[in-house]
Amino acid sequence: MDKILDIMNEYQLVGIGDFTHGCYEMSKFKLDLLKYLVKNTNKPIKLFVENSLWRTENIMKNKRLSYMKPTLWNGKYPNGKLGLYCGYVAESPEELETIKYIRQHRNRIHIIGVDPDIIDRDEKMASSILKQLYSKTKGINIWFAANAHVDMDKYHHHSQKWLEEPERVRYYAGYHLKKALCDEYFYILSQAYEGIVRYNGVCLGDDCYNRVANLDYIWKKFTIPEYKKYCNQESYPILMNKSEFTEKQLAFFSATYFTDLKKKKPVGNSGGWFSKDTRKWNMILFFKEVTKLEQL
Repeated sequence: MDKILDIMNEYQLVGIGDFTHGCYEMSKFKLDLLKYLVKNTNKPIKLFVENSLWRTENIMKNKRLSYMKPTLWNGKYPNGKLGLYCGYVAESPEELETIKYIRQHRNRIHIIGVDPDIIDRDEKMASSILKQLYSKTKGINIWFAANAHVDMDKYHHHSQKWLEEPERVRYYAGYHLKKALCDEYFYILSQAYEGIVRYNGVCLGDDCYNRVANLDYIWKKFTIPEYKKYCNQESYPILMNKSEFTEKQLAFFSATYFTDLKKKKPVGNSGGWFSKDTRKWNMILFFKEVTKLEQL
């Protein structure tokens, strides 16, 4: 955490990427980071997240927490007990603890959802972040989202096909942030050797012709054999630079369980690889093993 704090003091915006929305360790890392920053700095913190603005405003403004009955909106969109504060993909005991902690420290932490909940959204997310940044001397700015949205990569093919203009290439939010902030944007992507990830939907058919979401989570094990050589440390997670982490591709796991990634060299039971042009990242947050993210 000391090293990450040094980075946050040096750069105006620090992106931290989540390689899966569905593991315990990444959820706990976000909470531990906030606790560390509150304890070891006197600066205010803006936490930009892959969440709806109205939900994060509820976290900041509601007098007390209200829980909902889990349901599928329109028979399709999952919404759980914490539906007023986070999407179903994030719902967990750790997310509830994080929400409570932010509410207890609203004088220090301001959580801001920048996700408009559309597929073609990354330029909009970046624009929202850029308009609300603290100056480097005034506060700490964190962009916490899926690896893809933190990175400078192009849209993955399965996302590009859903757009109104699929022939026009889009870039993820990190590209627009880097273009605007240049060397003031520093970002860390995460990876893990093995473990269990959670999904709340299934992507069906060749190239994901249909996505089915549900309230029944799916847990799947994975192992990335290429990463075994990084598993010789006594404790994890560890931060690695480009000379230490030499892979040309990074694994990703969607919130949706893919059934059609044989062409893309699937990782374990589900997942895939970023494109080869991903070594623009500054550091890798590496976990040896990640464990089950429980249902709330």
